[in-house]
Amino acid sequence: QSLTYSPNGRRLAYIAARGKQKYCVVNGERGRDYDSITAPLLFSPDSRRIAFVASKGAREFVVVDGIEGEAFDLVLQPLTWSPSSHDVAYVGLQGGDEYAVIGGLKGLAFDRMLQPVTFSPDGRHTGYLVRKDNREFAVIDGSPQADFDAIKSSLSFSADSRHTGYVALDSGRQTAVIDGSVQGS
Repeated sequence: QSLTYSPNGRRLAYIAARGKQKYCVVNGERGRDYDSITAPLLFSPDSRRIAFVASKGAREFVVVDGIEGEAFDLVLQPLTWSPSSHDVAYVGLQGGDEYAVIGGLKGLAFDRMLQPVTFSPDGRHTGYLVRKDNREFAVIDGSPQADFDAIKSSLSFSADSRHTGYVALDSGRQTAVIDGSVQGS
């Protein structure tokens, strides 16, 4: 159903079925049975690891290297690997709340993800944008930042991974937010 080569072209993965059960095959090795597997199958940048969304019953979870993560009502795509291939990030929906999951650790509940998890170029830092209680804010390395009426741009990391920035709107004033500090209007 879904054929995926690793970035280095040396590994091949696909989704197969036997009866109603689905399983992932990586380089000829058959994985566990699931009720469903949702494409795409995602190899890590170094081609050594693989992640995908699977389900059993009404619960979905991410499988990384054959290990099932926490189950949610729904796992929202995309899955994102860190540049170092160490962590995978995604969003899980549970009971109306969304949660960022990074490296298997579930973050704080929020109403809606505005920007999927972004890894810094060196893979050591994470950031994403969310809405909670009609306010929007960034979450940097798991810590919520100042909230605003709206965030008007993507969250970016500097090339050296030391700085973050985005544009926010509050009380009719548009401002740049650099490293968590409002820069002006």
